Amino acid sequence: MHVVAVIPAYQEAATIRDVVTRTLACCASVIVVDDGSTDGTGACLDGLPVELVTHAANQGKAASLCDGFAAAIARGADLVVTLDGDGQHRPEDIPRLVAAAEQHPGRLVVAARLRNRAAAPRARRIAHGIADFWMSWAAGHPVLDSQSGQRAYPGALLRALLARPVRHDRHASFTFESEVVIVANSFSWAIWAPNA
Repeated sequence: MHVVAVIPAYQEAATIRDVVTRTLACCASVIVVDDGSTDGTGACLDGLPVELVTHAANQGKAASLCDGFAAAIARGADLVVTLDGDGQHRPEDIPRLVAAAEQHPGRLVVAARLRNRAAAPRARRIAHGIADFWMSWAAGHPVLDSQSGQRAYPGALLRALLARPVRHDRHASFTFESEVVIVANSFSWAIWAPNA
């Protein structure tokens, strides 16, 4: 299985090199989408064996993900693993996501952030709880962490997503990942991998 990691990044000069270096230890093929950063995010990757996709101006996470997905599919990816460039996701969990994807071929795997969830700020816990409630309602089954950006996308799902029109403005950024869960569920493509 050809696995490609896609990392959207905006103003992540402080963290991106560490995240990418750790990702390369788990996945040989890495694509970073620098979404119009002005802090030198892309330059921080000099010398690393990654593909860098650069936006001239900030377009939002949805556009970054779609451009990263398109680059990964062009590389022949069977599975695309995503994580954010700010260090909130552990690259060391990539093998667990890949293993879950291999156990459930063709399914979207979402890494539910359940470790230390009680320690998160109260406002964030409430917002995530509300999002999970509505996503569970829309998906027709419980959703553990609808806002997690650490996921494993099957290539077939990405090809279907990329064939549809996608809003590429910054306002669509946070709804895009939720829409993907609903689309994936409509094709029985979604599962959740707790404690990742």
